[in-house]
Amino acid sequence: MIPDADGTLFRAFTNGWVPWSVLIDPDGKVVFSENEFDEEGFSVAIRQLYQQPSGEQPALRRAQSSADCTIVLGGGIGGLVAARELQRRVPAGHRVVLVDRSAVHTYQPSLLWQMIGERRPEQFRRPLNRLERKGIAFHRAEVEELDLDNKVVRTTSSDLDYDTLVVSLGAQLAPETVPGFEQMAYNLYTPEGCEQIHDALEDFREGTIAVLITAMPFKCRALRSRLPG
Repeated sequence: MIPDADGTLFRAFTNGWVPWSVLIDPDGKVVFSENEFDEEGFSVAIRQLYQQPSGEQPALRRAQSSADCTIVLGGGIGGLVAARELQRRVPAGHRVVLVDRSAVHTYQPSLLWQMIGERRPEQFRRPLNRLERKGIAFHRAEVEELDLDNKVVRTTSSDLDYDTLVVSLGAQLAPETVPGFEQMAYNLYTPEGCEQIHDALEDFREGTIAVLITAMPFKCRALRSRLPG
């Protein structure tokens, strides 16, 4: 995590408000760079990063410390993909722990389909504790502080030691900061908000629909949909 108050790094690592995904190996070399949502490409790059070169141990084995624990912060798509890929690559005895303040993962690309009545929340929401079936520990808590010098994540429930840290916390929604939002608008980024949008579209016959982008950057989402009639 690097301070970026004037947005210099943000401008360097985005393309038209679409963020770049950059994967850097232990030697500081960029091994993957993509400005789209290329989950498969990112997964392949991680696998290649931890492939064992001839006569050498994988990078993660060389980097182990006494903590023997990788912590992934964030239970969204990025955090889940990182945790799953790392869990497949770590040596025996090395733990992967995912931390999120929510007990449930919501697959957000499906929110659009809920909005038009083609998905139900139970179809795209899953308890994060199911990760334990895959050998990934789940710790439900809110992150309060990162102590990078001592390699400790301080949460609302306990302090967690790590030797490798992945930060994938995503954007935090704050619609309550927009005056009048709760009275006049619906939030596209939550199942509850999409249920409200669906109900409103069912009754919509004519008039004007406004799409409000309150600030940049914003969570990317397609704006095209099928409206009644």
